[in-house]
Amino acid sequence: MFKPSFPKILIAALGLGASQAYAAPLINLLIDDFSTFQEEIVKKKSSVSGPVTCTSFSPSSSSSSCNITHTPGPGIQASGGGILGGYRDLYVSTGSLSGLGTRGTSATSTGSVLEISNDTGVAGTVIVVWDGAHAVTADPSNPANIATAGLGGIDFTLSPGSYGVLLEVFSIDLNVTAALTLWDTAGQAATASHTFSSVSSYVFPFAGPDSFLADNPLLNLDQIGAVRLTLTGPAGWDGQIDLVGVTTIPEPATLSLLGLGLLGVGAAARRQKI
Repeated sequence: MFKPSFPKILIAALGLGASQAYAAPLINLLIDDFSTFQEEIVKKKSSVSGPVTCTSFSPSSSSSSCNITHTPGPGIQASGGGILGGYRDLYVSTGSLSGLGTRGTSATSTGSVLEISNDTGVAGTVIVVWDGAHAVTADPSNPANIATAGLGGIDFTLSPGSYGVLLEVFSIDLNVTAALTLWDTAGQAATASHTFSSVSSYVFPFAGPDSFLADNPLLNLDQIGAVRLTLTGPAGWDGQIDLVGVTTIPEPATLSLLGLGLLGVGAAARRQKI
């Protein structure tokens, strides 16, 4: 029987571990890949006393459109491909914007990422809602303003391996908190949250510690009616998110596969010495 040498075993194990650790995650159900453009900007202009809201739907638009002054709006809605339920609501809140100068928060789905930018001294909140065709008409931090059964009961446990919801991060400032809330069609809600201490993607688990079912065991994961992502952070925080979706493999576990592979390498080396 052919017995590979230790170096060959090591290379094979490292190759397997690396492919598992760095391969694109398996997405069972896409919530959003942010390929559909959308933009909302909330800024304070030095020429007005309060914040103004600017909404635009064309990639050629820019923050100069914020010269249009009106009351902060309820958020805007985009429809298109790569969005669960076909519609995405985007809501930006800045709180008080005191002092002079042009300052505020912008959130844009660029066609590839959700890009969030806060000007110096501004700690805006960005909320993204997926609840079918229902348009957010007021602050979606209040569940009464969300169609919690709007998706009609989508099964988030499409396969036995479904583990949780992946938030794939391209870049993000430290101490930004992402809170993901799921509603089922019966109105049960559960929230899982994560505060970033490094620039890395995160999987909100369905079960176990810090999971949706730990927050509310009554949540029916095969009858999801709405999803809400809330992003908050310190003054001046920025971030880019390129995908939200149900995944089968938790990101930390992929790295543990490499560790298991190296343990196997050690065992094989010991056997060769015997």
